[in-house]
Amino acid sequence: MFPAGDDPEQETALHWIGELESERGPFASPAQTRAAELRAELAGTLVRLGDRYWPEKHGRSFALEYYALALVFVPDLSLDPERNPLTQVQLADLITRAEQGEFSAAELRAAKAMAILADDDVERRRRRIIALARRRTRDCRCT
Repeated sequence: MFPAGDDPEQETALHWIGELESERGPFASPAQTRAAELRAELAGTLVRLGDRYWPEKHGRSFALEYYALALVFVPDLSLDPERNPLTQVQLADLITRAEQGEFSAAELRAAKAMAILADDDVERRRRRIIALARRRTRDCRCT
């Protein structure tokens, strides 16, 4: 949902899914089918990440972020109410901003941490999150 890397103008997965969904003509049906598959695949991955962090000590806030991101891809996703962090109005706002690529600096910073936390390699994930925290601490001292 968020731009990968450091370029906030980079097109997102949600953008490219929208491109597939807006396809007209002879390729419309396969493009829309592929868009639906991508939405389901991305939402499923995000739910699995949420499920990974849900039972962890101090992990629920991260889990709720992943569940919220999953809902952007599949708004009618069936989640346990306890794991659904957004009201319908909040979800609609998040989807609109995501479709328009309007992310706050805080959201982009959080997205970097969420991307690191998605890494399956525990040791690499630990090193990367420590490095990110050190960069943020250093950046805070410089401003």
